[in-house]
Amino acid sequence: MNKNVVEIDNLSFKYLGQNESALRDVNLKIKQGEIVAIVGPTGAGKSSLLRTLNGLVPHEFPGSFEGNVIVCGLNTKEHTISELARHVGIVLENPSTQIFSPTIEEDVAFGPANLGLSFNEIVERVKFSLEACRLKGLESRSPHEISGGQQQALAIAGVLAMRPSVLALDEVLAMLDPVGKELVMSILTKIASEQKSTIILAESGADIESIAKFVRKIIVLNRGEVLKEGTPRQILSSQLLDEIGVGSPQVSELFLKLRKLDPNLPIPITVEEAIEYSKKLFMLTKKIKGMTRQPEMEQKIEKRNPAIMVRNLWHVYEGGVEALKGVSLNIYPGEMIAIIGQNGSGKTTLAYHLVGLLKPTNPDAKVIVDGIDVTKSKIGAITQRINYVFQNPDEKLFCEKVFDEISFGLKFRGRFDAEKENILKTLKLFGLEDYRDEYIAKLPRNLKRLLAIAAIAALGPKHMIIDEPTTGLDNKTSEKVLNILSKLNSQGHTVIVITHNMNIVAKYCKRVLVMKDGKIIIDGPTKDVFTEVGILKEAYITPPQIAQLSVSIFGRDGGMVFLSVEEALDCFARLMEG
Repeated sequence: MNKNVVEIDNLSFKYLGQNESALRDVNLKIKQGEIVAIVGPTGAGKSSLLRTLNGLVPHEFPGSFEGNVIVCGLNTKEHTISELARHVGIVLENPSTQIFSPTIEEDVAFGPANLGLSFNEIVERVKFSLEACRLKGLESRSPHEISGGQQQALAIAGVLAMRPSVLALDEVLAMLDPVGKELVMSILTKIASEQKSTIILAESGADIESIAKFVRKIIVLNRGEVLKEGTPRQILSSQLLDEIGVGSPQVSELFLKLRKLDPNLPIPITVEEAIEYSKKLFMLTKKIKGMTRQPEMEQKIEKRNPAIMVRNLWHVYEGGVEALKGVSLNIYPGEMIAIIGQNGSGKTTLAYHLVGLLKPTNPDAKVIVDGIDVTKSKIGAITQRINYVFQNPDEKLFCEKVFDEISFGLKFRGRFDAEKENILKTLKLFGLEDYRDEYIAKLPRNLKRLLAIAAIAALGPKHMIIDEPTTGLDNKTSEKVLNILSKLNSQGHTVIVITHNMNIVAKYCKRVLVMKDGKIIIDGPTKDVFTEVGILKEAYITPPQIAQLSVSIFGRDGGMVFLSVEEALDCFARLMEG
């Protein structure tokens, strides 16, 4: 029987200067070789709990620490961070804090080299980790010249190469493309099985679907307290995750709601299970084949004069990396569009060109926004028309307090006095009015995300690009962010969302651009795009669970492709009642 590799007894912790405890009377036991998810909403205490495993709490983050954390037989209060690092590897949510070598290969090799391993062993570990995280072929690239998702993969690779007994990962799937999430989880499962490593994942909910079929146990954390422990099936068969704002996999949510009609329905935790249960439930009767869905409400867009026009856009980075290869597109005023694709496909590079942060490397390229040539205009003129929210809010936020951040751009443009009322409206729209005098450094990640978007929205650009708006956020906060963006869109703003979260694409965006290897390979209505399963697979994209389920049950050509749980619920309920 596997021994306990992590034992936490009566742990409570309050950060220095904070009024509320981050952790309250936590008691946990995690066995060697287990894959465990610590699931809870943003601010639940998940990151704080992970920090206790390698001594960052309380050695690096001071505060009131009670109880004991025993990892691999070592009491973390009695051992240094460097001593614990030989046993525990942590991958943080923000990969840039863990990347510091000049090349990708050297960054992965840094950890094993410091363990004093032989040259051949270091080479073997680096090769394995790079292949596992889909970074092979990028060894000589600078870590600062790759996409955010590739940086996240690099941070994971660096810790994998250390082969610690305990591997703790904080929201590390959020910036990976859908197939990348699946691949990383498969590798972690293999490591747990073959090397008996213990894997602990902190998850706010956006990637609950990606981890559900891999983990053995889910620990539900909220407001610093453990609410429940159980297998994925036990946890996902209850309403607990929905009640605390985390959310469940789409197929689990669908069947939980269908239980109102049949309390004995089993709850699937994967698409494959949902397909199996659905076929048994409905027996694939003729009635299913004759079902028709309600006509979809289309977004009314005037398509005569594009707001954004791109023609033959190429960008080649130093070293010869072709990030964009002849991209051409039109985006029309008032559209809400998603740009999706694998890590490194060129999404962020394209966004940088739209706002003038990068210039084309071919002289005949055209980037026109509201009639101005972005390739020849100054940033000030460009950002009055179109602006960009970085995927990592810490790269954008630089003022001390919330009000200063939101008002900074208007002060810089000399519009502060005339726009005071607009600033207050923006604070209210984003739910930040109670935080206007708070120090930004103390804000949790969900409020930082909202603040980064609010600071751009306050400037009033006609067109907004938001890069990964829901990274690391729980379901409730993600919905809040996208509802705000939808409201701005309804007021006439063009909204372009770059994301790996296919569920929010399906729910909020009417049009999708799919990128692969620097090219746009699909451009069309969301429903049509998510039926192109084969092409999406080539682009490392997996459609939302509900879309997969409906295509499997009804086929892709019958107009019965669902994009939300609500759509599927209406259809399935009618079938069950019949």
